[in-house]
Amino acid sequence: MVIRLFKGGSIQFYECTERIVFIDDENEQKAVILKFHLGKTCHRGIQETFTRIRRHFFWNNMKETISAVINSCEVCKHMKYDRKPLKPYLQLTQKQHAPFQELFIDIFSIEGKTYLTLVYAFSKLRQAIEITIKGTPDVIRALIKYFSFYGIPKKISCDSGTEFNNDLLKEMMSLYKIQIHIDTPRNPNSMGIVKRFHSTLIEIYRLTKYEQQCTDAASIISLIMAYNNAIYTVTTLTPFEVVFGHVDSENAFNIDFEKRYLQKLIKDHAKRIKVLYKIISDKMLTFKENSREKRGGESDVPLPEGKTIFTKLINTRRSKYKPCFEKAIVTGKPERNTIPIKIRCKHKKVPIKNIKRPPKVVLSDHDDTHEPQLGPSTSKG
Repeated sequence: MVIRLFKGGSIQFYECTERIVFIDDENEQKAVILKFHLGKTCHRGIQETFTRIRRHFFWNNMKETISAVINSCEVCKHMKYDRKPLKPYLQLTQKQHAPFQELFIDIFSIEGKTYLTLVYAFSKLRQAIEITIKGTPDVIRALIKYFSFYGIPKKISCDSGTEFNNDLLKEMMSLYKIQIHIDTPRNPNSMGIVKRFHSTLIEIYRLTKYEQQCTDAASIISLIMAYNNAIYTVTTLTPFEVVFGHVDSENAFNIDFEKRYLQKLIKDHAKRIKVLYKIISDKMLTFKENSREKRGGESDVPLPEGKTIFTKLINTRRSKYKPCFEKAIVTGKPERNTIPIKIRCKHKKVPIKNIKRPPKVVLSDHDDTHEPQLGPSTSKG
């Protein structure tokens, strides 16, 4: 009779086969959640705790209450991995208009030998100069040697290693009027151009050693030559062709020298170079924009100033049993996928992708009763 009256679907009927306990008191609800979360399942997640609790207990808005309590667990915040990390929207790098404007440098080591690797952002011209030790004096000597071949760039970008981030190198940059940019720690995306170079170096190095059985120095020279003569996908030109402005090494200008003056040759060559550089610059910008749209990301990450967050620690890879995250406070607005924080009385900037995603439901920090932030878990009239 009842099914016939309500067969329109306005009311749903459930057949209960077991008796469970209804809990109306919110403090008792929290005690039950903590009992299952801490003791029964050893800090397991929301869904598993919810599945276990509903076998024995019930109250209104049970899932929201369990989510608020578990998301507020300090042990889980420090020790658990971030299952859905933040993915900020990629920021476009500075547009390059000509070769020898911005130079990326880094240290590369293989089979006991150390090299200073250098990559130009526009032409993708690569070079590796062997150094004795991983120290600033050797880095400076290698840079001066490189400048004698290709000239002095306007800007140099490097990571925050001690061989780069020191007063001696900064004084050398100031002497040559070079702008230096120190990369944000633990943010390999900003140095991706040189990191990818290292990966290809290792790949070609293995191939050369396997096929030719040559020495280490000869392998590095061969792979650098191979790299600079390889066609870059975006520009469809090799780094040498971009730098020197021609593709035919035997007849660079492709002009009859007997019928033209030298000054006109230089002007024509300059015009072709200018057009070539503009085409390459536009291609690189289009490639960056397409890559950013393809990768996607979150353009608006909710990290207001004064918010308590959890950021990754440095030793998470070396020590698996230590906390993965550490508590910090946001001290400013995000800027180019980095955000200023205060951690252990120190002010620093960290990449947004290293911050643990803030939960949507937590217990209120301003309420001594620790009620869920979304409202009471039971309806009382």
